[in-house]
Order: sequence, then C-alpha cells, then structure tokens
Amino acid sequence: MYRRLAILCTIVALGACGAAAWAVAQPSAAPFLVPVATDVHVAELGWGQRLITYQVPDPAYGWYSKITRDLKARGWTPPTRDYYRWGSTEGFVNLYTRRTHLWVVSIQEQAELQGTPRFARIILRRSISIHWPWFLG
Repeated sequence: MYRRLAILCTIVALGACGAAAWAVAQPSAAPFLVPVATDVHVAELGWGQRLITYQVPDPAYGWYSKITRDLKARGWTPPTRDYYRWGSTEGFVNLYTRRTHLWVVSIQEQAELQGTPRFARIILRRSISIHWPWFLG
C-alpha cells in the first residue's frame, strides 16, 4: 500500500516539475507588444523560442523605442555597438540579453529585435541550465 502511494507521489511530483520547467522555458510575448500593434502573430519556433511579428501605424520606429526602453528598465543588457565585429552596420544584430540566477538554476533570455519602422519582428529565446554545486558531487 505505502509503496503504491510512494510511486504515485513520485509520478505526480515529476509531472509537476516537468510542467513547471515547460512553463518557465516558454518566453512571454506580452513585454514585447506595443499598444498600437495590429496583425499580431506569435509563433512557436521550438523549445524555448518564439517569433513575434506585428505592424504599427507609426513610421518613426515607435515600437522599437518603447521596447528598448522597457527592456533596459527591466534589467536587460543592450547590444554592444561594436559594428566592426559584425563587419558592417547592416550585419549588426540588436540582441538584448538577461540572465537570472536562482541558486542552481540559471535562466538566460535573449530578444532579437528586427524589422522596419512599420513592421516588428522579434525572436525570443529562453534557455535553462542547472549548475550543481561542487560539494554535491
């Protein structure tokens, strides 16, 4: 009787851990949307990856300014302006990153901002890694 209960509790605990890991691995699209966005599409590209596209009526890169301001306020690291590393400004990638450490778990998030003044294309990536302390073996 106790053995069956222990097995059931283990299965439920593993299922809960798996569901929590899946939920944490999926990056949220809400912080990357602007209020005037139309024709919004959010597509899953794979485990921990999303593509967000939308159009805006403001041709002055209003979406880009708002998102970069919000990302910096939330602790995201802006891309370096080392154009020479990329070869030219055309090849430069606007990649914002953020890393969160929770004891042995590290969550790294990346937001790649692309697009035109009227069209936003944002690729979100989130990866989770576990770093066991040396004293646990």
